[in-house]
Amino acid sequence: MDEDVLDTPRDGIYIPSALLIMGMGILAYYLENPLIFVGGIFITLGLAGLKLYRGSGSTLFRGQNDLNDLEKEDPEFLTAHSKLKLYEMAVSEKVLINNDTSIYTIDLPSPRDTLGIKPGQQIGVRIEWDTKVAGGAGVAIKHFYPIQIRPGSFDIVVRHNRTPLNLQYKHNNVGGSEDMVGRYLDGMKVNQHVKVIGPIGKPYYTHNMVKELLMVCRDTGIQAMLPIINEIIYTPEDLTWINLIWETETADAAFVHDDLAEIARVYPRIKIRHVITGPGQVSEETPASTYDGRLGYSFGSPISEKHVNELHDSKLEYDESLVIVSGKNPDDSLHLSTEAGKTGLRAIVV
Repeated sequence: MDEDVLDTPRDGIYIPSALLIMGMGILAYYLENPLIFVGGIFITLGLAGLKLYRGSGSTLFRGQNDLNDLEKEDPEFLTAHSKLKLYEMAVSEKVLINNDTSIYTIDLPSPRDTLGIKPGQQIGVRIEWDTKVAGGAGVAIKHFYPIQIRPGSFDIVVRHNRTPLNLQYKHNNVGGSEDMVGRYLDGMKVNQHVKVIGPIGKPYYTHNMVKELLMVCRDTGIQAMLPIINEIIYTPEDLTWINLIWETETADAAFVHDDLAEIARVYPRIKIRHVITGPGQVSEETPASTYDGRLGYSFGSPISEKHVNELHDSKLEYDESLVIVSGKNPDDSLHLSTEAGKTGLRAIVV
C-alpha cells in the first residue's frame, strides 16, 4: 500500500505547523500585534490535533457472535449477516498461486486502520447481483480466515471453482454462494472494491489453553491455522507446542510452504509435516527434512489416524492436547475430524 507523503508526521504535521507559526510570527511583527502570533499558535495546535485525530486509524470488526454455527441453508443466515459491520475495501494485489488458487491483499479504508478479529474469527466477502443470467436477485457470502494481518491491509486465500456454476439457489439465493464469491473475485482487477463484513464467529484459541495443539488440515484449510501460529510465535509467554500436518495434492499447491519451513527452523516448539498425495508423486513414504527433522514430507499417504498419533505426545493428559481440524470444504473437514477422532483426543472443526 502506497502511503501519501502528507500522511507522515514530518510532512503532514511538523513542517506545516512550523511554517504556519513562522508566517504568523512575521505577520505579527509587521503589524506590531503580538496577539496575532499567540492566535497563530492556538490555530496551529488545533489543526495539528485535528490531523492527529483523523490520522489515528480505527480498529475494525471488534466483538464476537455465533455466526459460524449457522448453516448457509438456514433462512436466518442472511438476516444475521446483515447486522454485521460492512466496509467497501480495495483489492490492492492479486497473486496467482496455482491454476485455481490466489492470494488477495485487501486494503482497509485507511492505511492506519487495523483488523480487530482474533484467532479463530473470520471476515466475510459479500456480493450481490440482479441479473436474469444468475436467476434473479441474490446475495452471496463467503467466510475467510485472513492468513496475514498488517496495519492497513490483510491477505486471504481464494479458491476459484471454474466448473459450470449451479444457479439453483435456495433460501433467498444463499445456497451454493461460495462458488459465486470465488468466481466474482477471480474476475476482479486490482483497485476494484469488495464489500467486507465482520467479525464472524468467536475466538477459539487463548494463550496456553493447552500444552499441545495438533493441527490437521488439507489444502486451503491451512488458512485457519496460520492466525493461531502467528499469535503463538509472536507471544513469547505462550509456551504451546504446535504439531502441524498439512496435506496437499502437489508440492506446488503448498503456497506457504517456505514460510512454514522458516517458522519451523526458527521456533523449536513447532513441528511441521507436509503430506503430498496427488497422482504422479512418489508412491512410498519418504521422509525428507532440511531443518533438523522439524519439516518432513510424506508421499502417497492421505492424512489418517496414524499421522495424528505420530505427532501426538502420548505423555500428555487428555485435557492437555487439542486437535484443530480444517479441510478444503465442510465435507472434507468432517472426514478429517473422523480420522482425528479415532485417536480419542479432543478435536474441534474450524
